[in-house]
Amino acid sequence: TSRAAPSPAFSARAGAGNQALVALSCGPSGRLLEPFGDTKPAEIRASFERQILAGAVEGIDAIIIETMTDLTEATLAIEAARAVAPGVPIVATNVGGADSPTRLYRVH
Repeated sequence: TSRAAPSPAFSARAGAGNQALVALSCGPSGRLLEPFGDTKPAEIRASFERQILAGAVEGIDAIIIETMTDLTEATLAIEAARAVAPGVPIVATNVGGADSPTRLYRVH
């Protein structure tokens, strides 16, 4: 079987004598979840699971769930990360409007 070339992040870690950490970044899907849109939450969670699992298989050191505007979608991403990459640290952020600051959450 053939394997894809290593990502630049993993190549950089190897070039640094394995003294660097690699974090996987997950951003919002850009879809509206039901009942406000046409996307089922389970579809979004499955998408996050596929993305995070691909990184977990390669040996990511952390998961960053970033710039989420929908708390439900952020929760789906966190649940997906916990399901397919247990033990990998998770950092999540959500972004508000002009009157709301970006919030940073450390997920245990």
